[in-house]
This record gives sequence, C-alpha cells and structure tokens, in this order.
Amino acid sequence: MSRTSPLVNAISGKIREAIISGRFPAGSTMPAERDLADEFGVSRTAIRSAIECLVQEKLLESMPRCRPVVTGPMAWRQSAERKDVGVWLWPNSTGFAASHLLSGIQSIFSHESNARLIIGSATGDDWDSMWDSEAKFLRSIAEDPNISGAILWYIDGVGHRNELERVRQAGVQLVFVDRYLDPNYPADYVGTDNTGSAEIAVNHLIELGHTRIAMIRNLDSASSVLERVDGWRAALSRAGITYDADLLERLDESGSDREQVAGPLKRLLALPSPPTAIFCVNDLVGLTAYDLLESWGIDIPGQLSLVGFDGLMSWLPGKGHLTTAVQDFRRIGEISARLVLDRVFGRAPRPHRHTMLAAPLLALDSSGPVPQTNARISAPLAGAI
Repeated sequence: MSRTSPLVNAISGKIREAIISGRFPAGSTMPAERDLADEFGVSRTAIRSAIECLVQEKLLESMPRCRPVVTGPMAWRQSAERKDVGVWLWPNSTGFAASHLLSGIQSIFSHESNARLIIGSATGDDWDSMWDSEAKFLRSIAEDPNISGAILWYIDGVGHRNELERVRQAGVQLVFVDRYLDPNYPADYVGTDNTGSAEIAVNHLIELGHTRIAMIRNLDSASSVLERVDGWRAALSRAGITYDADLLERLDESGSDREQVAGPLKRLLALPSPPTAIFCVNDLVGLTAYDLLESWGIDIPGQLSLVGFDGLMSWLPGKGHLTTAVQDFRRIGEISARLVLDRVFGRAPRPHRHTMLAAPLLALDSSGPVPQTNARISAPLAGAI
C-alpha cells in the first residue's frame, strides 16, 4: 500500500488531530497497532503506514521494538532555536488600540532573544478586501514551517473557520485578543471584561438619575460588541428599568463615520420619549456623536449625557472630555505575548486560559445629572451632518 494513498492520509490526519487535541499527549506511548486498526476499521498495514507519515512529521518518535512515542504537535518546530510568532492586528498597527497592544507584545518579546514577531494587518479600502487579507494571513502562517504561535485580533466571526483549523492542525499555538471565535474554541484568549465594564459605565448614568439610556452599537458582531450590549441591558435590568428596543440603535451601513453615527442619533432624538443619555459601543462612536450633537446646538451634558468605551482620550495630555471605560490594551498585549511564548516554548499548562481585564470608568465632562427641565431636545433636520 502506498504511504501517500488517500486512506493513509485520512488515517494520519485523524491521528494528527488526536495528538493536537491532547488525546494522545506528548510523552505518551501510542496504542498498539491492533487497537488503532480496530478503532479506525482498517488493516494494521494501513496503520503502520500512517504512523510512518507522522514519524516523518516529527509528531511521533519511532523506537526499535517499541510502540511510537508522541513528541507533540510542536516538537518539529521546537527543534529550531528561534521561534517565529505571527501577530494579526485590526484594523492596522497604527491605530490607537492596536499600537498600544503591539507595544505590550514587543515589550515582552524584547526579553526573548530567540523569538521573532511577524506582524500583519488588514489591507484594502473596503470590508471585503480587509476580510480577504485576514484569510490570506491565516493561510500564510499555516503554511510557514517556521511559525510556532500566533496572536490574533480576529476580524471575522465564522467565515475563516477553515483557515483557523488549518493553522491549529499545523501545530501553531493560538492566542486571541479583544474578541474570540467562540468561548469553547481550543485557544487562549486575552481581552476585557466587556459585560462587567459596560454595566459599570451604564450604572454611572443610572446613579446620575438617568432612566432613558440608549445605546449605539456598531455593525460588528464580534464577541466584544455583543458583551457590551449585554452589559448595557444587565445594568438596566438590575435597576428595574424596562428594556426598550427603540433605544438600541446600530450605525448606518454606509457613508463616512459622521454619516453612520448621524442616522441613529437622529432616530433616537426623534422618539416620542427620547433618551437623556447614550452609551456608545466605543470611543470613535462616542466622539463622533459628541461633535455632531454640539454642531446641532445640543448641550452635553446639560441636555444629553454621553459615555464611550475604549479610553482613547485617556492617553492624551488633557485627558479629553468623553466619559469612558478605559481598556488597558498594552496590558492585554503583554499577557498575550507571555501566553504565546509559554505555549511555543512548552512552559504553559495544558488547559487553555481566558484572561479578562477590567476597564475602569473614567468620568469626564460628557456625563452629568439627568436634565431637570421638561424641554424636549429637537431632532436635527434630515440633512444635518
């Protein structure tokens, strides 16, 4: 039987997955050929050929007159002194969050003389191009025999699942940052306690007397976005405030940043009972909303309070003016770097770890007590941007 026959490839693939998943842990002895043949319903000759393939891949070590020993999914990578680690940043390495994240990663890697970073980020002017660039990056690290680990600020929800599986089957150790594929995916994760931090931010508004608190979320369905929506709803529920679906708005799908934010703002202000406060999914939305409301002659926080999420302004000398939940992107980068290095050098425990950091509230000038006047805020004209 040919060692590269479809049957042998299929069997070696199943055994490879069992090794990567930890069913056959590193250092253990493989089951007898007879037991494997019974499990897969094939001949012992087919099993022997599949084992030989995995020995060549250095996933197994063959010893005379002994059953093969599992060396682990990364043994062939660890034979090289240097460890290459891919880093995928969203949307690019120059943005506020990504640059702080990368700074944290680099600060840890600077102490590892035999580790090297390979950095990629989204390219293109439209969503489809950026989405495709992520798939291309994932394929490249799956095919690169020198890459042992990857830190991923993942863009897509499920569309790149096949590419991720190829990366994982290649033995690349994955650490997701900011958002995860799903809570049970076998990879480490480092991010923010979005639900808890969002709940604290909305509680700040409730303590100021607000009960009509809207939220503007973006179009992204990432776990971080959904968790912030959950936090907003949880705060309202705990305060005994009835959920009103009209107070949850999404950005418009087209136009500039201002145009995407202007639409939901106008719809909220046009409600029969408009909000007195708005929780924004991130600081970009919050700052854009602030500028629009000011241009429409609406006093912040005298007539309407705003709260963001990210801490974008906290890094500026004057601290800015937007009340916000401050994420520690540099710390996220540091922890993710330590995790991936521990994985690729074999220092990490077997179970995958989820690490979530608090985003403490920084109360600035954009949030204040609920307005005492009964005067209604007029919605801006349809063409006002």
